Amino acid sequence: LIHDVLIHQRFSWFNRTDNIYFRALRKAHKIHHKKLGKEDGECFGMLFVPFKYFREAWQYNQKRRSMV
Repeated sequence: LIHDVLIHQRFSWFNRTDNIYFRALRKAHKIHHKKLGKEDGECFGMLFVPFKYFREAWQYNQKRRSMV
């Protein structure tokens, strides 16, 4: 459920959320899938997201709110 609904957005239940955790989780998972081979892939921790992705998500939300 977490993987298909929140990360890959297979249903449109949470696709308009500004939640920093969800945005960071999606970004980390995207980076995880960036490489095709599993030896070169980056670990993203599934539900435990590295802090750098939280920082990026927070900055994105700040920019988006300042535009409105």
